[in-house]
Amino acid sequence: ATKIHKIMHVSVFQWMNVAKPFEKMVKGEWRSAQLAYLDIENFANAEVALSTAYPVAPQFDLSIGEPLPITRTSEEIYDKHLFHGTAYQGIMEVTAVGKKGIRGKIKGNGGKGSLLDNAGQLFGLWLQLTLTKDRIAFPVKIKEIEFFDEIHNQEGLFECTCVLTELNDEFAIANITLQRNGKVWCSIRGW
Repeated sequence: ATKIHKIMHVSVFQWMNVAKPFEKMVKGEWRSAQLAYLDIENFANAEVALSTAYPVAPQFDLSIGEPLPITRTSEEIYDKHLFHGTAYQGIMEVTAVGKKGIRGKIKGNGGKGSLLDNAGQLFGLWLQLTLTKDRIAFPVKIKEIEFFDEIHNQEGLFECTCVLTELNDEFAIANITLQRNGKVWCSIRGW
């Protein structure tokens, strides 16, 4: 059976308001037997690579740098920092904040795509907690999401580690790793 191995070159142009049911045509084009290009007109596009088996996950650098004395409860996160509705409130715990990143426990909370959305929320939270200016961030590109387990199996609690790779006046870029029960589920590069 064919599986989704990677989602690559994701570009986002406009937000989808999902407070109410949202319907939009997804157009696809096969670029090879294992590679498809998908486009949601005016909203986003990406390439999807297929495979017959998941690769073994390599070792990832999960170092978030020197620890910072910052803590937040799940309630504080959504009361004071983030705007997401209930179906997308999946940051359950911030376990460590460092000079180069953040680690926490996240879960999908019912909304479509909420697990990966919460990974991005955790990185956005780190920016709010550590930057002194331009602290509001919105995802616009993802270089690559690589899956090491079934994409549709998103049940349970994931340890999410966001590691800053670049910060300039326009972009904050991170690599994000999601693990469940000590096993890497997916790796996101260039979020």
